[in-house]
Amino acid sequence: MVTYLRTASNGVSFGTKYTVVAADVSAGALIIDFQTDYTMVAAITCRYVGNPDTDAEGAVVEQGDMIIAYPAVGQIQISNGDSSFTLVAGYVLDIIACRAKTD
Repeated sequence: MVTYLRTASNGVSFGTKYTVVAADVSAGALIIDFQTDYTMVAAITCRYVGNPDTDAEGAVVEQGDMIIAYPAVGQIQISNGDSSFTLVAGYVLDIIACRAKTD
């Protein structure tokens, strides 16, 4: 599994757009590391941006049973589900994350 490093958009908000590559497909998962000591919470949208002549530009992919986990502080892991979601090269993940309130 590959870990991708990102930095904060501002002090407590994080956002990134990431295009899935072959290494992610092979691993079945990827980790986005925002390099912070905050516990994170995220909302993720998956889009397919294929050939603009034949495919809908930015069509949203059914996320089904996509697995979203938080393996370490500041990290978000996105993995294949058991049956209805698989990472595909070319999928674009729009990730909005922020510091989670923990009590």
